[in-house]
Amino acid sequence: MEPNKLEFIEQNIAELHHRLPQDIAVINGLAQALEKIETLFPEHQKIPEYITKFKNDLEDKFSELRREFDEDHDKLLEESQTILSQLDEIESNLASKINDFKHQQQETETELRNELSILKSQLNNYGQTHKNLHDQVSELQSEIKYLQQYNVQLTAKINQILGKCTHEGNSPQDLFCKDCGEPINILQQIRQYQVLKILTKEAGINSYVACKKNHDTHKYQRLSLQKMKIDITQINQWETEFLQMGNTFKNLVNRGIPKLIDFFVEGEYKYLVMERLFGQNLAEYIEQKRTISSQQGIQWMIEVCEVLDYLHNQQPAIIHGDIQPANLLVQNLNNHIVLQNFRTINQIGMPVNTFLHSGIYAAPEQKYGPLLIQSDIYGIGVTLIFILTGKSPEKFYHQGHGSNQFHLEATDNITKNLQTIILKATQPNPDNRYSTAKELAQELKSRY
Repeated sequence: MEPNKLEFIEQNIAELHHRLPQDIAVINGLAQALEKIETLFPEHQKIPEYITKFKNDLEDKFSELRREFDEDHDKLLEESQTILSQLDEIESNLASKINDFKHQQQETETELRNELSILKSQLNNYGQTHKNLHDQVSELQSEIKYLQQYNVQLTAKINQILGKCTHEGNSPQDLFCKDCGEPINILQQIRQYQVLKILTKEAGINSYVACKKNHDTHKYQRLSLQKMKIDITQINQWETEFLQMGNTFKNLVNRGIPKLIDFFVEGEYKYLVMERLFGQNLAEYIEQKRTISSQQGIQWMIEVCEVLDYLHNQQPAIIHGDIQPANLLVQNLNNHIVLQNFRTINQIGMPVNTFLHSGIYAAPEQKYGPLLIQSDIYGIGVTLIFILTGKSPEKFYHQGHGSNQFHLEATDNITKNLQTIILKATQPNPDNRYSTAKELAQELKSRY
């Protein structure tokens, strides 16, 4: 039975106990009143029967109420005792479960303490093991360092005995020994090529200074070696194209193009081996020189146009695809321009989106479609802005209101004639640019 019902029963019992004496007193009072009434009447006058009946009815009613009260009281008392018994049983069960829970909790805490103690012990053992390993590594490093020093000394002794050069007296910048002509420090061997120096490391492309020994003359040829990450999973789709393009480049003969000596695929990389040229790219050159004459800048772009005209007239046409100052080398030997980093061959086999476009120097169509001859012409026009102003072409490019192109009106170092040439070369629509590199070169020559 619910606690609220039990409380309700107890309240009814209390109320009956409270009212019962009052009800009895009322009935007794009525009986006494009837008796007094009988004494007041003369003997010959009798109490009406209805009064007697009323008294009897009251007595019967009282007896019935007394009986019902006794029955209800006994029943309620019995239910109360049952409820109390159930509550005692519930309390006993709850106490038992609480004791069981406390016992289980104590066992769990004991187990956790034991496991924690074991883990602490293991951690201490690991710490000691790590310290021992660290000490062993330190000892090994010391031994390796000693062995390396000993190896250097031993090698020098052996070379001295055998009459070989020890490469002493060379500066840190020297790649070949001044005495014997041999490479001083070989970083890596890739097939028959020895890597001597890292030039650049970019996303997917590494450039090195390398060499190859001519076994007839016993002299070393200095080379540039490019190592490019490839999508090996698609090699069957592009390897033939790469080999064909490599053969095409190998047969090119032009002073504005580095001579391609070798090309191959090995592992997850493809390699291009070219003649080693000395100089600075145009971006570095202008950064150091700050300014150059308009005549010199135009002459360089005429040279670029002539090289591109040679490439564009190959069958099929070869498009550079990345004309910008960083890819134009000013040679120390003769101050002529050489084109580097041909996107046409570099992008073959590279992971998707490795070469999309080169920022401000890329023609709009390079972001969405195939390369065009006019894409190279666009790059020349933007490069002219950089050469003549010494500033990033982005400062002169404006977008919006249907005019996405360069605005050169406020530039003092670019004449009106040059502005006209540059704006035609950099038209957003390829059909509105110069149709060939030769046409652009002739325009530059006729104006200057």
